[in-house]
Amino acid sequence: MPGPEERRVVQLQAARFGAKCRLFAPMYRQVTLTALRSMIGGATPAIDRDLAYRDVKAAWDDYLAHDNKGRGVVLIGHSQGSMILTQLLKREIEGKPAADRMISDADRQQRSGSRGQGCRRALQQHSAVP
Repeated sequence: MPGPEERRVVQLQAARFGAKCRLFAPMYRQVTLTALRSMIGGATPAIDRDLAYRDVKAAWDDYLAHDNKGRGVVLIGHSQGSMILTQLLKREIEGKPAADRMISDADRQQRSGSRGQGCRRALQQHSAVP
């Protein structure tokens, strides 16, 4: 279960987008910094590399089933999160119905007109989360 420290980091990182977008930020089990340093050094630590992906995939499925209600989606990730989102896009979104919900897809932006403009403006104004 995430502690108050983890929740506070998420709140701070997502604050810029919260003024314009409805936020959903799943907590997932990450690879530790010790394991990351070990991997960078060429070692092969005994870790479950798919654990974080399974957590994020479960959160994505739950979000689509219970919270999305047909709205457009912007996926934002940093560090390990960006790697996991890349996997999620490849495995669960590209070429599937969920791809139509992606606001960042240029073709979708042309088809949907102003849908998601608030989120797009927020992303353009704040291209980096602190």
